[in-house]
Amino acid sequence: MRPTRLGQLAVKARTVPATTTVREMERTFLAEPDLACVIVEREGGHDMLTRECFFSESAGRLGFGRARHGRNPVSAISDGHPALVLPYELALPEAGRAAMRRDGSSRYDDVVVTPVADGLGKVSFGRLLGELSELHADRAKHDPLTGLPNRALLFERLETALRGARPERRPCLLFIDIDDFKQVNDSLGHPAGDELLIAIASRLGSAFRDCDMIGRLGGDEFVVLLSAPDEFAARAAADRVLLALSDPLTAGHRDFAVGASVGVALRTDETRPEQMLRAADLAMYEAKRSGKNRVGVYRPALHVAAVERLELRNALPKAIAEGQMSVAFQPIVNLETQAMHGVEALARWTHPERGPVSPLDFIRLAEETGEIAEIGAFVLRTTLGALRGWPELSGLRVGVNVSLVELEIPGYARRVEEILADAGFGPERLILEITESAFARDDIVALHALHELTELGVGLAMDDFGTGFSSLARLGELPIGVLKLDKRFIDKLARSSDRRLLRGLLGLAREMEIDVVAEGIEEPEQLEMLRSMGCRLGQGYLISRPMAAESVQGWAATRPAPQRG
Repeated sequence: MRPTRLGQLAVKARTVPATTTVREMERTFLAEPDLACVIVEREGGHDMLTRECFFSESAGRLGFGRARHGRNPVSAISDGHPALVLPYELALPEAGRAAMRRDGSSRYDDVVVTPVADGLGKVSFGRLLGELSELHADRAKHDPLTGLPNRALLFERLETALRGARPERRPCLLFIDIDDFKQVNDSLGHPAGDELLIAIASRLGSAFRDCDMIGRLGGDEFVVLLSAPDEFAARAAADRVLLALSDPLTAGHRDFAVGASVGVALRTDETRPEQMLRAADLAMYEAKRSGKNRVGVYRPALHVAAVERLELRNALPKAIAEGQMSVAFQPIVNLETQAMHGVEALARWTHPERGPVSPLDFIRLAEETGEIAEIGAFVLRTTLGALRGWPELSGLRVGVNVSLVELEIPGYARRVEEILADAGFGPERLILEITESAFARDDIVALHALHELTELGVGLAMDDFGTGFSSLARLGELPIGVLKLDKRFIDKLARSSDRRLLRGLLGLAREMEIDVVAEGIEEPEQLEMLRSMGCRLGQGYLISRPMAAESVQGWAATRPAPQRG
């Protein structure tokens, strides 16, 4: 085991009186080859005299030292430099700091370690300095929180693995990002977050072999470097990560269900360490985009997609200023009467070179860059401005999507109130749509903003309901007036003969006076199923695709008069 205490570095030493002659000292050193030094006792302290120093001084230049020092006391060679006496149990870093506090002339002198079993022990400062340097280098390559290898050591090991790789033992890198880890720090504080990271590191360590390297890159990002003959074996290794984290972990006296997105990269002929890490990172990002708590494997197409995302990311700040952003409106109708009930406002981006950019792509980018706040304000102002041009549709309610990132911005409700006032628009006609995943989080700032919005009179809708977050229990806790059933949920119900879930959900919503809107209706069979089950409201391509503001009134004219209820 690596020495961590000063006493573990101590070598054999002996105390001698200051009156001991140099010749007596020479006989002592020759008789005891393992004697590293002597500690010369003098009045008021100790001097140090190592074997090397003694023979160098006693021999002297051209060998005349013995004649000069032969009858002198050994204190003449030790020269009266006071030794630094440090406790045996002192840790190496503290020992180093104590030694470096000495003045420059004696800073690099020897160090006395006391006590040890046979009296005074000793370690030279040169040896101590070497140990401290090695310890510092070792710590520079390890994460201080978990003790795992860090990025620097990963690159060293990865470079070695790539250089000596054989086809049957291809280097494989797993990039692990803990899903929604920020919630732990936000709700319980960083000490609990650190405790959870340590528990995760331990759990990962138990899932892999001693020859596999588990490292932490920082934050909630971990890596595993191992060998795998093919993609099947690499995926199996990544599945071990998900399995290892499937049981709850304890931190801050609470149990946490931890999920992770894992990216897999296997060595190719021209892979360098930084390329392989980037490949694994891209695969992890793809796993996260696909729904989290799953495995993604690197494909060259992911690199192309990453370059495209970077280009879009750089172009996004100019999108509003240069008029590339617009708002489209998709009608929501009463499924029985086909009367227009409301509209949903949808952000659209038409890039001057790429053409239309999917909201699934640019909304996520905007959340990452912070541009989502400006885009959200633009959509809300544009929507309210459009509604002023629809006097015949004065009773229409409009839904506008809101990101959790926007809700977390201090003063968001106040900003909505100001935009409503500037537009002269009644808050009762506005419904802000928040995804089910956002409602599922215990985000104090966001929840406070939701309650402030309802106090203004703004309605709230839970969007994308049925995507797997099980928020039924929260319907009574949150100020929700509209439940929007996700298209995937509708598709699944349409393929199933068991409609009890939908019937129960609609009954619960009626009991709680919550409107239910079915999204993504594309097939007549879906529409008929929803009607027969008592779902009153819906939207989707079968009813109408999103349209420009100037087309809404013309479309509404082909329908029964707008109504609510």
